[in-house]
Amino acid sequence: MSDTPGFDSAQPERDQADWLDLLERACQETSQGKVAKKLGYTTSYIGQIRKPEKRAGLGDLSRVEAKVREHVGAEGVSCPVLGEISLSTCRHHRELPFSCSSPQRVRQWRACRDCQHNPEAGK
Repeated sequence: MSDTPGFDSAQPERDQADWLDLLERACQETSQGKVAKKLGYTTSYIGQIRKPEKRAGLGDLSRVEAKVREHVGAEGVSCPVLGEISLSTCRHHRELPFSCSSPQRVRQWRACRDCQHNPEAGK
């Protein structure tokens, strides 16, 4: 337990277990190979992530976590331009090139550049 009021030291483990559970469930429902292909990784890499003893040596898995939450989970995000949207819709808009075809597209493009859900934000 942490001495910091309001800080739950178990929170990171719960968050990690959440996306790992999503990954495990997806592999059981289809196959590890199909999930790996959907996420853009090799089957062996997904297999290593699924095994706790191997996962420890893989380093930062935040990009994998983001892909699992986006492609496997049904998590939504709050967009300042579009409102509540899915992570896959968020990624779609984030990856669109700049276009001045409408004021909304311009607002969307600008919002996506600095969005907390954009792994490239601030670069």
